[in-house]
Amino acid sequence: MTDAKQTLDEILSDARVAMVTIVAGGGQLESRPMTVQEYDNGVLRFLTTNDTTLGTLADETTVNAAVVKSNEWVSVAGRSRVTSDVEFKRRMWSLPNNVFMDRDAEDPSVVVFELVAKSASFWDTPGTPGTLLGLIKGAISDDAPDLGEQHDVEL
Repeated sequence: MTDAKQTLDEILSDARVAMVTIVAGGGQLESRPMTVQEYDNGVLRFLTTNDTTLGTLADETTVNAAVVKSNEWVSVAGRSRVTSDVEFKRRMWSLPNNVFMDRDAEDPSVVVFELVAKSASFWDTPGTPGTLLGLIKGAISDDAPDLGEQHDVEL
């Protein structure tokens, strides 16, 4: 595993919220915040229902998710997959899902929306103090500031 892939996996392994973007009717981009239920080896999983835009997407539709965590930004591009696999639903289910969806994991209208990653791009910064210090250093010298590193990963 490359260092960039390992870093990407570490960032996404405990991601909580992603802004998921699809190409909707008429070619318009449509985004919505979704709770990341699980990340496993290049697959982001979300719970939704089969009457939502995400829940009705055909498999292999182009999808993107943007995740922000502390000093890290990630954009994941891939393809959609929708499944009603009860084992996945049970494993990911929690009390907030009961409250938000007003149903349980066995409900047939609940589906797992998966983003199967094909590529990702992430930016890892030294944090706000480090970034500010780098900007100040760059402003008073001829040195380029250290604003972090951007990496592209093919999955």
